[in-house]
Amino acid sequence: MLRKSKLLAIDARGRILLVRNRRTKRYNFPGGRAFKGETSIRTLRREIRQELPRVTLSGVRRWRNPPRFKLKKTVFYFATAKGPLKTGNEIDRAVRTRRGEKIKISIATRKTLEILATRGYLW
Repeated sequence: MLRKSKLLAIDARGRILLVRNRRTKRYNFPGGRAFKGETSIRTLRREIRQELPRVTLSGVRRWRNPPRFKLKKTVFYFATAKGPLKTGNEIDRAVRTRRGEKIKISIATRKTLEILATRGYLW
């Protein structure tokens, strides 16, 4: 079964960390696909090292996907992410953004942000 691990990193100012893939040109949560036999937390840490090599994570905790959440094969983690947003492989830009800023966000990321906002996790 295909599994992905994604990071929901919110800083003290309420900004969310997003990355833009070179191919899609849309912003998404950092993270990616698991290798065979790899745990979701190992996947997350490996992907962050690859995509944002200077960012350090603290307070990492798993977010339990709510019932009827569409991204069943994706495991989300909350964390605090600190450090410069120097990008690594496949990523051409990383930003810390606030709600309402005009950037091109993928549909899955937008829907996830809406769910988090309605449940009181964001803003």
